[in-house]
Amino acid sequence: MVAHVPRVRSSGKGRRRAGSGRPLSSRRRRGAVRTAMLQRHASMTANYVLAWLVAITALRLSWAVWRSPGHRRTSLLVVQGVILGVLGVGLAVDPAHAGFAASACFVVLYLVPVLAGHQAMRLVARQHHGWAKPLIRLASLLPGFGVRDQLPVFAALDLLRHGKRAEARALLESAAEGETRTARLARMYLYRIEARWEELRRWVEANPRRDELLRDLDVQAAYLSSLGETGDRAAMVRALAGAEAKAGDFISPHLALMRLATAGMMGRRDIVERLIRAAPLRRALSPAMQAYWLATADQAAGRQAEARLAFERLRGSCEPVLQAAVDRRLSRPLAPVSEYDSETRTILDRVSREVRHETQLAVYASRAETAPVVTRLLLAVLALVFLCELPGGSTDGENLFRLGALIVPLGRLHGQWWRLLTAIFLHYGPLHLALNMLGLLVLGRWLERLLGSRSYLVVYLFAGIGSSLMVLLMATLTRSPPEMYLGASGAIMGVLGATAAVHLRIGRSEDSGFLRRSLRAMLLQVGLQACFDLATPSVSMAGHVSGLVLGFVAGGLLAIPPSLAVAAPPVRPVAQPAE
Repeated sequence: MVAHVPRVRSSGKGRRRAGSGRPLSSRRRRGAVRTAMLQRHASMTANYVLAWLVAITALRLSWAVWRSPGHRRTSLLVVQGVILGVLGVGLAVDPAHAGFAASACFVVLYLVPVLAGHQAMRLVARQHHGWAKPLIRLASLLPGFGVRDQLPVFAALDLLRHGKRAEARALLESAAEGETRTARLARMYLYRIEARWEELRRWVEANPRRDELLRDLDVQAAYLSSLGETGDRAAMVRALAGAEAKAGDFISPHLALMRLATAGMMGRRDIVERLIRAAPLRRALSPAMQAYWLATADQAAGRQAEARLAFERLRGSCEPVLQAAVDRRLSRPLAPVSEYDSETRTILDRVSREVRHETQLAVYASRAETAPVVTRLLLAVLALVFLCELPGGSTDGENLFRLGALIVPLGRLHGQWWRLLTAIFLHYGPLHLALNMLGLLVLGRWLERLLGSRSYLVVYLFAGIGSSLMVLLMATLTRSPPEMYLGASGAIMGVLGATAAVHLRIGRSEDSGFLRRSLRAMLLQVGLQACFDLATPSVSMAGHVSGLVLGFVAGGLLAIPPSLAVAAPPVRPVAQPAE
């Protein structure tokens, strides 16, 4: 959520004392501003902000889940409905604590189980089953996350890791009886751990409930791999295209794994390298698994010697499931892909473009090659300025005015134009500062990496100072009563606008589903921001809108050429597991 700029009106009786022709003293005027500031900021409490955050996040998650494929939609929608219900009841019964209650509910019912589940899956992928067990139990609190269904599978993988192959097989065979999701997953893993890909493919294709079976993303990913492993790689590419079409805006780890398997078995090492360096696979795949897929891509591309050497290194040093896959590559090497038909080439080129955009343009897609120096410097300056506010009070109007807050309209400026700059580094209280620093941390690092430090700083200052100037001009033209304006939100909205401009500029030259999804998400963010601004008296909507527009203009003018913006970063060699 983008942070906001507070604004504060004076007590409203003008600059003259009531019943007197004498003007109020400077001290009395600032005292009136201070009193009005406390009154107008009473609504923007931590409870108020938390209530908005929970509502916005729950609604956005509900929309994303509704548009996503898979069997878990109902459970996740119920969870979000419960959270919104708690918020609604709280607002009706005890509005002063509704935000705290709803946020606690959100953390317990959604955030903790999801984070625990994701971390458990990473640990399992890296063969740390013992550490993953308590996290799996915690993640099972959320039924829609799907971890509970995989408990027998995790137990079997743990047995395999300790060399108990017979016990693992017996556990999976026992769990595979029936038509539940646990049974389907157990049967699928029985085929996978023994590399029985032909049987897995027949099981899916001959199943009378095939369409329902393939709605399960785990089964869908395994089936796609079986197509490639059995030599029908053209069908595998078409299956990936179908999975992406069904996924829509929902890019899951399962889809990333399907792309990885397809790129590897089609010999597209360039796509494999980007995928294993970016979220969500960067931390999920072990070094051995990364090396396996790079070697697979080499083998499919006809680089047999390099591939065999990499597989020999892996042999005997990886976990049993991967060991079976390595043995299959050595005993039954993939036939080199000599040429693609037009449909396959079109799909692979589109996947390559999508992955390139996702790894280069997403905020958290990949690690930056250079540190975001300016973003860190701005965060440090904001923190230091706030420390300077503390002795006199970070919510004291007199103190904030003395430090450089902006008083509008123009007649109150008295030639002190430097306040247009100083105001964007001041904040009203720790909550205001925290929200703005969070917005800058999320958006600033990405834009600085793409535009460069100098251009990024230009965008930030241009949007920040420009938004202050626009608020001053609008207050003057509308003859508004005196207001105090401060905060970095206009600059941060400018960063958001510049981000949209960069995406739009690149999207004009290269069609990309990722760019369309990003722009829709930004439009949604702007709409939600507008709702918050209209509902919160202490927020300057004019400052936000002007900062957004100015940032968009600056970002469009300063954006680097699309060919440079999406160029692949240099790829470092993947560390090989110890022999």
